[in-house]
Amino acid sequence: MLWGPTGSTIPTKIDRRIGRVNRMRKPLPDTYHPTKEKGGFTHYCEQTLILLESLARNNGFSLADFAMTWKTLFTGYHGYIDKATAATMDNMARQMPLDQCGSHSSELGGLLALPPLSFLIRTTRKNSLRLYSRIRQP
Repeated sequence: MLWGPTGSTIPTKIDRRIGRVNRMRKPLPDTYHPTKEKGGFTHYCEQTLILLESLARNNGFSLADFAMTWKTLFTGYHGYIDKATAATMDNMARQMPLDQCGSHSSELGGLLALPPLSFLIRTTRKNSLRLYSRIRQP
C-alpha cells in the first residue's frame, strides 16, 4: 500500500522533500507510482491480491488461472512496471510455456506471494473469499 514517499527510500531525502511521514499521502510525481492515489496498491500489492483471488477461486494454486489473471492485470496497466514484470510479459507474448515465463529476478514480487500462500494453508476457500472481499472494498 502506498504511503507516499515511494521511490525515494533514503530517509534524509524523504525528510528534505516532504518532512516526517505520519499519514498517507499521494506519491510524489517523480516517483515510481505517480498515477496512484494515497492508500492505493502498488504493482506488488496488486499481484499479491490476484494470487489470493486465484487461490480462493481454485481452492489451491492453478498456474493457468493465475497466469491469465496476472496477464490481464498487466495488459495496459497504468502504473509502474518493474523489470521482472516486463520480462514476464515479454515471455508470455513469445508464447513460452507458462512454467517458464517468469523472470529470473531478485525483486520483491516473489516474496509477496508468501502471505496468500500461507493463508491458503491455514484456512478454507470460504474464509479466503471473505478476506478477499474485505480487502477489495474501497
